[in-house]
Amino acid sequence: MLPIGDTPNPRNFRPWVNWALIAVNVAVFFGVSLPMGEQYGVYVFEHGYKPGVPEVSDLFYSMFLHGGLAHLAGNMLFLWIYGDNVEHRLGRLTYLLVYIGCGIAATLTFGFFAGGSRVPLVGASGAISGVLGLYFLLFPRNKVKVFLFFFPFVMGVYLIPARIVLGLYVVVDNFFPALLGASSNVAYGAHLGGFFAGVLAAVIGERRDWRVKAPGEAAPSVSGARLRPVRALSEADLARRHLETGLELQRRGQDTMAWQHLARVLELDAPAEIKDIAIEALSAIDAHPNLRH
Repeated sequence: MLPIGDTPNPRNFRPWVNWALIAVNVAVFFGVSLPMGEQYGVYVFEHGYKPGVPEVSDLFYSMFLHGGLAHLAGNMLFLWIYGDNVEHRLGRLTYLLVYIGCGIAATLTFGFFAGGSRVPLVGASGAISGVLGLYFLLFPRNKVKVFLFFFPFVMGVYLIPARIVLGLYVVVDNFFPALLGASSNVAYGAHLGGFFAGVLAAVIGERRDWRVKAPGEAAPSVSGARLRPVRALSEADLARRHLETGLELQRRGQDTMAWQHLARVLELDAPAEIKDIAIEALSAIDAHPNLRH
């Protein structure tokens, strides 16, 4: 089972930070591994994060080093699939900071369980697992394009709810092997630590309403020298704002962004009449022949 894409994606949005992270990882691998040749293994050992002899600098070095081309390709595929939606929701700077923070959390989780091990941890998978955790919470209605190959019974690309795909990643690919003590080069603890760090970041961020403002939506003006505490919005008020934004984006023809706002209405504790309007608008978007998922 291989994820190859997701839907829907933000239209008219270029995830510069996500592309830059992919580019840096690829550049580091080819810029370091090819010139060094066989010495690359020594370099990875020196700069990978070793729980037995931890170095602060290795927390950052290890996130951009990979053990081989297949390791790099798998990580970058996942980052390419899931990162654009998360960057769009969080904003560029917040996305970068949360990505690095999840990577650090993943590495420290690995170190906690590894004890005094001197085997180095390398790879972006901990930070990327944080992106998956964010995606799991922020985009519950998205679907993942998965290539299934169980010859001769199943072969083809299928759309599967994102939470099912990511749930399998957490439980089947990481939790069960970690629980059973499976012998592998995979850092299950780092993956689990990163994923749940991403979920926690999403919970905190959603409460602070870190969402990217819709085009043309003005930021609230502030008068006076001192800022006053802002009253937290109720879920009903938040749903009304999402509904208004979604309907306005739909009117402008920005269907994918509208879909995300309208879908958010259904996740909140909102009056039935508000949800009915959102459902009707979502139905109209789903029937649109030009909607690009």
